Amino acid sequence: MIASDGVWFTITYALLTLCVMAPTGEIIDSGLTVSRMLKGFIVEEHTDFIAHHLSLTAANTIVHSILPLGYVFGLVIFGGASPETLIPFKGNLWPLLLVAVVLGGYALNKTSRHYLSKWSTHPVAKVLSLYTLESDDSWRRVAERLNAEFRGPDKFSTAGGITRTIVLPSWLIHLETYEMHLIHIADAKLKVIGSAEHLVSHLDASGLQCLTILVESRRERVPSFTLQLNSSDYDELRQRLPLENSKNIPIHRNLSDRFIEAFRANVRLNPTLEYDEELDSCIGCMQAQPDVVLRKLCDNDSEETIRSTRCVGCLCRPLWCSSCLARWFASRQDPDAPHTWLRGKCPCPTCRSTFCLLDVQPLILRKTPGTSASST
Repeated sequence: MIASDGVWFTITYALLTLCVMAPTGEIIDSGLTVSRMLKGFIVEEHTDFIAHHLSLTAANTIVHSILPLGYVFGLVIFGGASPETLIPFKGNLWPLLLVAVVLGGYALNKTSRHYLSKWSTHPVAKVLSLYTLESDDSWRRVAERLNAEFRGPDKFSTAGGITRTIVLPSWLIHLETYEMHLIHIADAKLKVIGSAEHLVSHLDASGLQCLTILVESRRERVPSFTLQLNSSDYDELRQRLPLENSKNIPIHRNLSDRFIEAFRANVRLNPTLEYDEELDSCIGCMQAQPDVVLRKLCDNDSEETIRSTRCVGCLCRPLWCSSCLARWFASRQDPDAPHTWLRGKCPCPTCRSTFCLLDVQPLILRKTPGTSASST
């Protein structure tokens, strides 16, 4: 019975810890967050942005660091564990108790030193002090100007999970659970260093692309940091800040861009077709050269194709590039079910013969005098 109580308490406490450290939108809306529960001790963000987040990050550090201590004592009170298990060097819970006490003590000592110094020893205060003017008597004057900018209408804000990025006329701010990073825009250098595709997201059922951006400062002693950005916010951020993409990472700003990339990647897996005739420009964009051709390759006798529209042979010569064909293909799919697009069918844009993704063949142009081979 005791063991069973301990297991159930551990599961319950783990879920509670997860809700506290990474609250969902529903939990935030219900007010069950550290900032809401300590509302009387933390100034409102709109009133004093810097003071609000200095206090909030300190509160998060303390509350989260005492969660292990709460688990140890909760295991004794509610989980059926004997108090004797906490006796040093004898009970089997005392090592966990020691770790919990050290962790909580370290967090309390660190935050209390910042608080007793009136935040002057905090890393954020040290960064702000680098931007003081001759007329400023302390970093607080810089903080007041930043607060005034935050209260103004000209700002861009984007959230990703438990982080938040804010761009003001003069400042770039990145908020995390335990830290606040900031840098003056005049000193900021932003580089796209990576990306990740998430097929399922709580923000978009069709998935999203998350960009990793490195933020560096031209001013010494201002720490660098990285932030995660939804690719749909890329253009907005680039309008406000110089953003470098030296690695030429593809940026999928919307669902169409993501589908075109997926379409072309799947087409590259299909059997290729050698082609030696001269080709004109794609009739869709009039810029790229046609690099695919429609030839029936799928199995019409499968159970799935028998239930749906059958693919038929297409005899059209190559007229479209893979990107334009992908846009045409997407336009003929159900807009409310993008997860089914790659499995869908579509009429040929020229002769209206039905085809699927398996019928799209990449072209390999044979070398002829004055030309060179190319493919998708």
